[in-house]
Amino acid sequence: MVVADFNADGKPDLAVANNSSATVSIRLGAANGTFTSAADVAVGTNPSSVTVGDFNADGRPDLAVANGGSNTVSIRLGAANGTFTSAADVAVGTNPSSVVVADFNADGKPDLAVANANGNSVSIRLGAGGGSFTGTTDVSVGLSPSSVAAADVDGDGDLDLAIVNSSGNSVSIRFNIDGGNNAGPLPVELTWFTAQRQDARQVQLRWATAQELHNAGFQVEKSRDGRRWQPLGFVSGQGSSTTAHQYSYQDAEAGAAYYRLVQQDQDGNETASPVRYVAGGKTPALQLFPNPATAAVQLLGSDATVEVQLLNLQGQVLRRLPAGTTQLELQGLPAGLYLVRCGQQVARLVVE
Repeated sequence: MVVADFNADGKPDLAVANNSSATVSIRLGAANGTFTSAADVAVGTNPSSVTVGDFNADGRPDLAVANGGSNTVSIRLGAANGTFTSAADVAVGTNPSSVVVADFNADGKPDLAVANANGNSVSIRLGAGGGSFTGTTDVSVGLSPSSVAAADVDGDGDLDLAIVNSSGNSVSIRFNIDGGNNAGPLPVELTWFTAQRQDARQVQLRWATAQELHNAGFQVEKSRDGRRWQPLGFVSGQGSSTTAHQYSYQDAEAGAAYYRLVQQDQDGNETASPVRYVAGGKTPALQLFPNPATAAVQLLGSDATVEVQLLNLQGQVLRRLPAGTTQLELQGLPAGLYLVRCGQQVARLVVE
């Protein structure tokens, strides 16, 4: 629905898209807040969105109606008495769900931006005057765009686009970089980012982008407390691309940690992603083989990041071995019971 003064009497009127009847109902405002019926305007199949603009420069509000069933926008030119005449049905993308009017190429003529729910795109059609439109530009956005708005997002004086993507749970921002003939992506549009523990030691990071512009890549960072960050590695980006890409990174980490991505542009600018937290994994059991043993014992499942200690049953440390040790020599030890400790892992050893 849209509100405008269609019969030039100074009172606001209504235009309502009727999805099932392929019409737009015009209701003329009265002074007391009520409305009287005017003619229903025929448009395309399954109209889902209606807006107004002066497409033929006669000073009267005209209609632009997105028709989801016929993949068109119906242009209907307003007359002085609140009636409308057909001008054109403009071809757009698949299942248009929302239309906005703005002057994208700054020529003084209103243009159209149409969100196409099944095409994952926005169609740009430039006004040519007289109610006609030209151009075939379709801009890729997120999944199932349902609403589109125009605003100067980057402050350069040109009107840009903001698109709500109902299935993608995101808003796509597209900068006006060519007077409405093109709408460029943000440097990187991150569509999702996950961090999941695979086992006690491994954490798998995965993320995806919808589009990329001058993307050098992603620095993967980790933090124990969510404040102090340490770099883990770097994953190269695609540079500039208008297609979706998926990335992954694997971290060998047994404890709880926070993860984030720092996206780096080729010009040096950086943008941090949302933070993901992964709880610590269960510490695997330390196993000794053979056990009982006489000359040497193998350490299975030990934490390779901490030293190995041999203790007696009174807790006294008898031997210390460096982190990563996988075999413990037993020469010189009297027969008896001992403890082997590796960080939080402890196992009992029988020496014969």
